[in-house]
Amino acid sequence: MKLDSRYLKVLAQPLKGKAGLKPSQYFKALNELGVLVADENHIVDEKFLFHFRHSINTGIIENDNGTKNLNDYGVSLGADNYIALCDSAILMLSDKPKQYNSPLKWILDKIIAVVVAGLILAALISWLGYGKP
Repeated sequence: MKLDSRYLKVLAQPLKGKAGLKPSQYFKALNELGVLVADENHIVDEKFLFHFRHSINTGIIENDNGTKNLNDYGVSLGADNYIALCDSAILMLSDKPKQYNSPLKWILDKIIAVVVAGLILAALISWLGYGKP
C-alpha cells in the first residue's frame, strides 16, 4: 500500500494541541472526521491499519508507555483482522523530530546501505581469490 501523507495528517489531527487522549477518545474523534477504522463487522480497515502502524513505528504517534506494541495503542487484532479497541494507554503526538522527513530520505538510506554491502562483498570475493584462474 502506498503511504498517503494527507491521511497521516488526518490521523494526527485529533491529537494536535492535546496533552493526550485515551484510545476510545482518539478513535471517536477519528470517526467524527470520517476515518473508517473498522467496518460494521469489526474487521479493521487496511488503510487505517497500515497508516496507524506507520505513525507508531516512525514515532508520529506515541503512548505514555513508551512502547510500539499495537495493543498498547488501544488496538487488538484477532482472527481474520477482527479489531477490538480498548483504553490501554494515553495517545499523544510526538514532540521529537521524525525519523524520516520524506520517503526520499528513506530510499536514499536504503540505496546507500545496498551499495556499501555490495562493495564489502566485492572486496571479500576479491580477497578470497574467487574468480581468478
